[in-house]
Amino acid sequence: MNITLKNEKDDHLPGGFSLTEMLLVLVVIGILAGGTIASLQGRASRHALRLAGDDLAGAVRFAQEQARLYNRPCRLVLSDQAFSVEAYQPTGESEKAESIIRPMQFCHGVRLVSLEHAGMRLILPQAIEITPNQDQASLVMILQDRTGRQLKVQISDASCELH
Repeated sequence: MNITLKNEKDDHLPGGFSLTEMLLVLVVIGILAGGTIASLQGRASRHALRLAGDDLAGAVRFAQEQARLYNRPCRLVLSDQAFSVEAYQPTGESEKAESIIRPMQFCHGVRLVSLEHAGMRLILPQAIEITPNQDQASLVMILQDRTGRQLKVQISDASCELH
């Protein structure tokens, strides 16, 4: 007695996905990937602004410390794409001082778009003198990235705030 088994399912079901199903899956994956990439770019932009704000605040603090330490004024030189601190340090036995310039460039398309010192709006490029013995007037700087997102950096003698 010969018994043969026949698989009825093989005759009725197709062996894969239809073209419509494959296209639908690809469209959903594309939409999810597009949203993820846009979100990551926004985060990178915010991070670049925050980093530039921190660098700028650090440069002002450095200038203030150098002015107090050596009892000599320092200059904070600002342009729309870069900034530097000119500080003076003693060279050793002599009374002469040597100028140190610490240039920093804004990265990732960040630029300085607005600057206010002591309540007055200044035109860039600008050099601001930081003196050792007097309280510094507030310094307000607006940084902007390529997308137009802005960060306000406000520095006074006692504190630095990023908004």
